[in-house]
Amino acid sequence: AKLYSKVKEELQGLSEGCKGTAKQTNYTRSLLSNLTKGLPPKEWKGYSVPSWVTANQWVADFGQRVIQLAEIAKAIAAGGNLQKQQIWVGGLLNAEAYITATRQSAAQANGWSLENLVLRARHVSRRNDTSAPELPAPSAAAFVARGLFIEGASVKGNVLSLSNELSVPVAPVCFEWVNKDDPSLVSAGPTTISVPVYLNETRSALLFDLALA
Repeated sequence: AKLYSKVKEELQGLSEGCKGTAKQTNYTRSLLSNLTKGLPPKEWKGYSVPSWVTANQWVADFGQRVIQLAEIAKAIAAGGNLQKQQIWVGGLLNAEAYITATRQSAAQANGWSLENLVLRARHVSRRNDTSAPELPAPSAAAFVARGLFIEGASVKGNVLSLSNELSVPVAPVCFEWVNKDDPSLVSAGPTTISVPVYLNETRSALLFDLALA
């Protein structure tokens, strides 16, 4: 909310300065200089974005983030279940904190130790896969993420396969925290590999590792 108010106020100030209805300052001149060069002002970078993002791309991306936050806030205010929301995790202002919060919520709801929790995906398939099952009912230990991509491979039913595509869009995924010591929750399935899940395409911020076959 603070960043949104800051950006909105400063854009209004720039508009008034360009119209001559407000006095420009060194700060507003610096903002205007960055924007005319197509660069998002460093003062607006309150979260991680790729270094090559232009000012136009940043504004469009920030708008989508604000829309998602408004939808989440509306759902919470209406007494809705946040686990039912499909969250664009990469579009959160602090995705790492969200992942940590889901882990803590799962531990508290089930009386589990945080150290014993591992994150599993119920079903991972590429977007528009008509054979993919419906998302399971939400639980206190789960959350649904959207907007994911897998690079260098394709995936169907949690099974990886080689692909000539550089990036494959993934359907919304239900992630669930499970107790690694509970045999009823963790089955001895096929051999798996650990797939890193990053915040964005820069691969500079690791969110978590996911086991896929």
